[in-house]
Amino acid sequence: MRISQLSEATGMPIATLKFYLRERVLHPGEARAKTQAVYDDSHVERVKLVRVLTARALRRREAEARGMPSRNIDKGAEDGVRAIVSAEPFPEARKPAFKLT
Repeated sequence: MRISQLSEATGMPIATLKFYLRERVLHPGEARAKTQAVYDDSHVERVKLVRVLTARALRRREAEARGMPSRNIDKGAEDGVRAIVSAEPFPEARKPAFKLT
């Protein structure tokens, strides 16, 4: 699927998906041309995971800001988001996906 289809499948704006790709939160798709890539179900699942972890971390922060106990909110969510963002880049992201001839 193309990025527009990934956007439709996840409900995430294309600009956000491109941000996730730049920040390596989302692994690159299979390059088909210099400016085109194809994405699969693993990308859909990754975007859904990031959305859930981000939502949980935000709910926890909001509860703490209001002075409410956050014991019912997943305390590992914020750590999960931090781990995704700071993780080693995907090995395939280190090498070019295609060669220019």
